[in-house]
Amino acid sequence: MIDPRFYTSHGPVALGDLIQELPVETGGSLDAGALISSCASLPDSRAGDITYLGGKKFLADLEPAQATACLTKPEFEQAVRDAGMMPLISGNPRAHFARLLPKLFTVIRPGSPQILQDPATNIPSCATIMPSVFIAQDVKIGKRVTLGHGVCIGPGVELGDDCDIRAHTSIDCAVIGARVTIGASSVIGQRGFGVVNDEGRNLDIAHLGRVFIGDDVTMGSHCAVDRGTLGDTTVGSGSKFDNFCQVAHNVTIGKNGLFAGFVGISGSVDIGDNVVMGGRVGIADHLSVGDGAQIAAAAGVMKNIPPGEIWSGYPAKPLRQHMKEIATLTKLARPKKST
Repeated sequence: MIDPRFYTSHGPVALGDLIQELPVETGGSLDAGALISSCASLPDSRAGDITYLGGKKFLADLEPAQATACLTKPEFEQAVRDAGMMPLISGNPRAHFARLLPKLFTVIRPGSPQILQDPATNIPSCATIMPSVFIAQDVKIGKRVTLGHGVCIGPGVELGDDCDIRAHTSIDCAVIGARVTIGASSVIGQRGFGVVNDEGRNLDIAHLGRVFIGDDVTMGSHCAVDRGTLGDTTVGSGSKFDNFCQVAHNVTIGKNGLFAGFVGISGSVDIGDNVVMGGRVGIADHLSVGDGAQIAAAAGVMKNIPPGEIWSGYPAKPLRQHMKEIATLTKLARPKKST
C-alpha cells in the first residue's frame, strides 16, 4: 500500500484510460472499466492494483499475486491469465509500468513552512530548533529532538524521541526511530537511482516507497538513504554508518551493522544482522549478505555472501581463497634468481 502521508493518490482510474497511451495488446480480454486504485510489486499485489511481470525468474511471484491487471511479455500471457489477472502484453513491461506510476500517485510537495509555535505542528516545546529550519506540513517530532541549521523536514515525516539531525540535512518520506543521529548534509528519503530504457530513451522510475530507520542508528555526514520504489528501504536498530555512505532503494539492513566510510549498497540488497563492511565496499544489486558476515575494505561484492563468512578482494571472494591467490601471484611475480 502506498503511504498517504507521503503520496497523493489520483485513483481509482479506469484501466482503459490508464493504458490508452501505451503500446500494449490486451488479447481481447480487456475490461476497460475495471478500476485501478494502486500499483504494487507482483508478489505484494492485491485486487485493484496494476503490476508487471519482468521476466522468467519472477514467475514464482505469480502465485501470491492478486492484481487486477499485469503488464507482461507475450510468452507469459497464459501464465498471467491462469493466475487470475488480466494480461497486458508489452514489449517492455517494466518501462510501461514506470510510465503509469505518475498517473496513479505523486509525491506530496511541501507547502508553506509551519509556524513553530503552532501546536498543530506536533513539535514539543522541549525540541531544539535552530535557525533556518524548514518543517513541512503534517510532520511529527518526538521529545528532545534537535534540528540543526538549515535542516529540511518534508511532509508527513516522523522523528522519534531524542533524535539529533545535524545541519543542512534533508529528510523526506521517512519514519525514523528514537535516539537517531544523522550527520550534516545527509539526504534521507529522496528518489533512488531507478532508470529503465524506454524506446531508446532513459526513463526515471517514480519511487513511491518509504525509508524506515530503527532506534539508535547513527549516520555520519554526507550519507544518503534512498526511499523504496514500491516497498521500503529499511535500516535496522543499532546500525552505525561512517561518512559518505550510500544506501539505495529497497535495501534491507538488519540490526547492529557497522559500515565504514564510502560504503555503497546498490538497490534491493538484503543485509543481515551484525554485518561489518570496511571502507569503500561496493555491493551489486539484488544480492544478500548473511548475518555476521564481514567484508574487507575496497571489496567489490558480486555474489551472495553466506552468514558468518569473511570476504575480500575485487571481485570479492572468501578471505582464505583470496589470500591464497595473492600469495600465488606474488610467488609467480618474483624475479628468477640468476644462475
